[in-house]
Amino acid sequence: MNYKPPLIKQEVEFKWRVRFPTDAGKFLLNAKKLGSKIGPPKYYSIHDYYFDTANHFFSTTHTKCRLRKINQRWQLTLKSSLSFHQGLARRLERTTKLPKNLTKQQALQI
Repeated sequence: MNYKPPLIKQEVEFKWRVRFPTDAGKFLLNAKKLGSKIGPPKYYSIHDYYFDTANHFFSTTHTKCRLRKINQRWQLTLKSSLSFHQGLARRLERTTKLPKNLTKQQALQI
């Protein structure tokens, strides 16, 4: 069996707050100016479950353990603590896709 562990990636996010309905349009305009390609909207059904240990390991280390269901597929993600620089949030993360067609109970038991 050729098991290949998932890569550890660096997640980079721009954090912003929408205060007015026009803010989303301003964001898209500025994203285009920076060279982003804006396509049609994509819609997903996402359900997240976050976990911690009895001694609160994840919360005290500012890390995350998340089980996520996107449409009909489950994945498990471990995230390092966040660092912020000039409005960008950065962290390392490792995501493992779980086998297809799992129920919620099966995904929680993995």
